Amino acid sequence: MPNTYPSPVNPLAVIYTAGMVAGTIGQWLNKENMQQLDPEFIKSLMNLAILNVAETISGAGGDDYGRTALLSDSSSSVTSAIGTDAAWNESANTVTKTAHGLTANNAGQLIALWSAAPSAMIAQIVSITDADNFVITPCNTSYTGPYSYAVFTALPGSPLNISGYPILNIIKIVDSINYECIEVGSKNFDNLYRFPEKQNKTYWYKNGQYLYFYIGANVASVGTRTMSYNSYPQRVMNDNDFLDIRDAYVPLVIDFTKSYCIEHLGGQASGDLTASIAAKVAAVRQNILLRQQLVAKQSENNQ
Repeated sequence: MPNTYPSPVNPLAVIYTAGMVAGTIGQWLNKENMQQLDPEFIKSLMNLAILNVAETISGAGGDDYGRTALLSDSSSSVTSAIGTDAAWNESANTVTKTAHGLTANNAGQLIALWSAAPSAMIAQIVSITDADNFVITPCNTSYTGPYSYAVFTALPGSPLNISGYPILNIIKIVDSINYECIEVGSKNFDNLYRFPEKQNKTYWYKNGQYLYFYIGANVASVGTRTMSYNSYPQRVMNDNDFLDIRDAYVPLVIDFTKSYCIEHLGGQASGDLTASIAAKVAAVRQNILLRQQLVAKQSENNQ
């Protein structure tokens, strides 16, 4: 009894099926190398080749595997309080700031302090003395102020888990009120609070399977966030199922699969096959680039 597998939903191919491609490669192996591989194994290598080509397409800016998802974010901002004109008493480890607004709930959070001296330090809030003073862990600086400071939340308490999305790479994140959220690196993300010109926008960075958002101090509210991303092709194993890759890219998939088969059999792909793969990959990237340039030119003409 033959194995059955889930069929892809709305596959991209309209001509090539798994059986057609695997059969073609099997015949080529038998003719060119006088060797055979199990058809099911050839299909597994074919799926690996499809993934390889799909990554090339997405990496070049193609949208064949583009998807969108609405994000529900509870992380808010990286900083919970920003202050200026604060004084620092090194002997008492105390920060003085009139009406600082901090409470006992802020104890344990990190705080960054910096001045124009320049002098900067990272510490932790120990306790709240009163409405104008709070104690932090010891810091090594002789400069008394004035300081500006930012109190960090627990970075943030609820980062957005995106492990449920099959993400190859994120293209952009757009807020329905504030428009595009700007991607930054982790180091830049941690320092956004220091720049007044960045307080009118929202930012994000990805760390593993989590997204972190920074909401500028001057952003009144946030809307619905939509994430655009590239996903992965669906696995195809049933003979009559169409491949989840456009027919135009199937010759490249076949070349890659041939190469994988030869390597599995202990051989090395011929120079002609290697050159064919390189030429087809370059053509894929060039065609996507030309399309992007055409769209950009049309957009300019319509402005």
